[in-house]
Order: sequence, then structure tokens, then C-alpha cells
Amino acid sequence: VHEGFVPDLLARFPDITARRVYEELCARQDVPFVGRYTIVKKYVRAQRPKPVVEVSTPVEEPEPGQVGECDWASITIDFKNRTRRTLQIFGYTLAYSHRRYYRMYDRPDFHTLLDGHVEAFDHLEGIAEECKYDGQKTVVLRWEGQQPIYNPRFIAFATYYLFRPRACRPGHPNDKPHVELSFRSLRISFFNGRDFYDLDDLKAQLARWMTGIDDERPQRKKQRRTPLELHAEELPHLVARPRHAYDTARVVYRVCDLEGFVAWEGNRYSLPVENVTELLPVRI
Repeated sequence: VHEGFVPDLLARFPDITARRVYEELCARQDVPFVGRYTIVKKYVRAQRPKPVVEVSTPVEEPEPGQVGECDWASITIDFKNRTRRTLQIFGYTLAYSHRRYYRMYDRPDFHTLLDGHVEAFDHLEGIAEECKYDGQKTVVLRWEGQQPIYNPRFIAFATYYLFRPRACRPGHPNDKPHVELSFRSLRISFFNGRDFYDLDDLKAQLARWMTGIDDERPQRKKQRRTPLELHAEELPHLVARPRHAYDTARVVYRVCDLEGFVAWEGNRYSLPVENVTELLPVRI
């Protein structure tokens, strides 16, 4: 009964993992699956050729609370409501516990970068002393020789939360391997084998996956301990969050038109008549 279901998954998602196939089999309600993961793994291996083994790059494992890593990834989703959207994935990873946080945005600009950090700090209940970044302009304005020139607005944000930004060398993704590997895990373990009706459905499934699967996955290099177990050990070493979160809202300037409205992204918002023709700051 299940032999037709598994090949269909392999055809739709060629690089789906045996673990994801097992999860989908267990989730079937029409035909209950009573087997175990081992038999699924053997069957999937028999259905496709063995992957080429590549030598992995050594990964530095820092002490608890020392290092976080942040980056962006892009993905295009065909939703079941017949819409297509290209989304930007914000990713933040604690290098010691391997606990991660992801969030979807329409664009990777300065305000979404700050918003993603604040959400990640709340989710992880603390802040790593140092965070690694690539050469994105929101963090690093430019390089002068080997010296990164940081965005002063981002430095103000980092100072508020008492962590140090650290710019990685251009063209060296292995300088922040944990967050790079986290996006690979997200693609293989979350996006593979799943469909989404719309963006809200994607966000809801992602939240369940982060806490129900990703946080509970045993780490081979950590004596098979889960990110949640390692995070409990790391938590006392994280920088405490301030009492009030940093204001990450976007502020733009708009002229109130003769009808008493200001416009933002196709919508119009009314103002008192005395504001007509004034140039006003608008907090989004």
C-alpha cells in the first residue's frame, strides 16, 4: 500500500531524506503506517543511488554563549492557492547548541534584519556575545583592505543588545558554517515533502517544525544530545535581553495630500484636515 506513496514522494522531491519520508508515512491518516524508521531508510536507499561522499570542512565548536551566526537565504514557493512568491529567509544560529531561528520576509533590508534579530533573541531567550555576518550592506558598508567598515546604524543596534558583530571574509562561507548548514537542513528537512496553502500556512508549519523537530534532533558531534538540551546548558552564558525591545519599525516621510491621506504600499490612511500638504514622518 505504501510502496506507491514513497516513489511519488521521491519523484516530487528527489533529495528528500529517509527521515522526512518516515515522517510523512506516519502522518498518513487514510492508511496507518506501523513500520519503523529502519525499514524506511533501507527502502529509500534501495530506490536511489548512493550519494558521492565529499570531505567535510572542519567546523569550529565555540564555548557556550560565545558565538551566533546570521545570514539570509532566498526561496521561491508555489503555494496551493495558485500564487507564487519569492521569500527571503532570515536565519540565526547559536553555534554551541545549534539551536536555530528562521523567519520569512519579502525583502532583506535593514528593518527586517533588525526585526529578525529581535524575534530570534526572544525565541532563544538570550543573545550570543558575538555574531558573524557576511558582507551585506546592512551590516558592513565596505572594506578598507582587511578592515570592515560597519554600518553605524547597525552598531547602534548591536550596542543596545550588548553583542559584537564580526564580519566574515568576502567569498568565505565556511567562516560561518553553522548558519550555512542550517539553511541546508531547512531545505532538506522542512521544505522537502511539504506543501503550503499560503504564507500563513507556511509560517505556522515552520513554527511547529522548529520546536517539534529541529529542536529535538540529536546532534552527532554533541554525544547525541538535542539542541534543546544543549541550549539549557548554554542559556546561563547568553547575554540577557534588555527590558524593552529595540524599536525596529520603519519610518518614512510622506506628504499628506489634498484629500487628507498618506499612502504606503498601495493603501491610503486618513489624517486630520490640519495635516493637509504637510510632510510627515510615518511609522510603519
